[in-house]
Amino acid sequence: MNAVSANQITASFTASASADQYLIIQTTSPTLSLLPQDGVVYTAGSAIGNGTILQVSNQLFFTANNLQPATAYYFHVFSIRQAACNGGPRYLTLNPLLITQTTWALCPTPVFQAANLQITPLSSSSMQLQFSASPDADEYLIVRNTNTTINLPVDGITYQRGIPWALQ
Repeated sequence: MNAVSANQITASFTASASADQYLIIQTTSPTLSLLPQDGVVYTAGSAIGNGTILQVSNQLFFTANNLQPATAYYFHVFSIRQAACNGGPRYLTLNPLLITQTTWALCPTPVFQAANLQITPLSSSSMQLQFSASPDADEYLIVRNTNTTINLPVDGITYQRGIPWALQ
């Protein structure tokens, strides 16, 4: 696997010595209810049994988008022979490559905030902050601001230390 997120999987595979192209069927089941049939031309986005045609090409990689978080996906890769054959395309349906990958779960929003904030001045330009940890947070975003109002953080953004909030 090359890359996985909550709603996307990108993967690559090794070429077959006898294939001109590859048919990739995406499912949420490790088994297919219908195999590709010789002589039938399939197109991306079309249904086939309990799966969907993800890609028909000579590329040795694919990207599946708009996936559900925390879901196991199965990619059935069939070798295709099209060049110089009569009655094609021909699909090798015996033992297709099976690529299995689960998308990431979305991070749950913490229910509890940190509590009991204590500020200790250390000098005219520094201070020490202490607080009681939240029972369900694993990190904290601390923002220093001279205004009385601030923009709330946005889910999915990794804020960097020292970079102004508006530039993140």
